[in-house]
Amino acid sequence: MRNEISRNVLGRVLAVVVLGLSTAGCTTWAKPGASEYELQATTARCEAAAMRQAPPEMYRHMISAARDDRPSQICNTDSKGQQTCNTRQGERRAAVYQERDANESARRAIVRDCMFSHGWRPE
Repeated sequence: MRNEISRNVLGRVLAVVVLGLSTAGCTTWAKPGASEYELQATTARCEAAAMRQAPPEMYRHMISAARDDRPSQICNTDSKGQQTCNTRQGERRAAVYQERDANESARRAIVRDCMFSHGWRPE
């Protein structure tokens, strides 16, 4: 059981890291005279520092609450005037949740501050 929980937590953390790294490229950084290698190295250092300072803190956020759909009846009248009705039973809809990271915005701010402190500016 414990191993399963550890794998689940590790999977969530890896998903956050991959998502964080893939969205970190949203800002285009520039520094006069700097190479692409310097940009990648600085970005990696800043992202690592951000992960140390604000590690992923996952929580479940409710997107929509549980609800009961009411039964309904739909009636149609054909060309001969005959009415046919279909009744749909009510259904219980479960709440919908989404995993979110409480520290995501903090990490973005840390990366941004770090990049600025190393002389990089957004284009």
